[in-house]
Amino acid sequence: MCLPATTSKENQMETEVRHLTQRELANRWNKSEATIERYRSDGVGPKYLKIGGAVRYRLEDIEQFERACLHFSPDEAAYDDSVRFRDSQSNPRPQVSDAGVSQSTS
Repeated sequence: MCLPATTSKENQMETEVRHLTQRELANRWNKSEATIERYRSDGVGPKYLKIGGAVRYRLEDIEQFERACLHFSPDEAAYDDSVRFRDSQSNPRPQVSDAGVSQSTS
């Protein structure tokens, strides 16, 4: 049995994905557009889409990246394992022990 497609504006809004331009992301983070470009070129920052030469960032990817960047204190980061960085070797996760913080090689 096929269900009729819903066309209500409310249902459409729930499934729409919000995209930000490079300028909107720069404004959100209070950074220059050149800094956002450099982050992308260096392989850091949130995932992005490139469609017809235009760069767009999904809001959900930006929020996920921001959660992964949260820190509870200078010594303890609140890492989100669901975010994968393209260059994980350059940012090893610190290991916290009773003796202090040491860098992990994994």
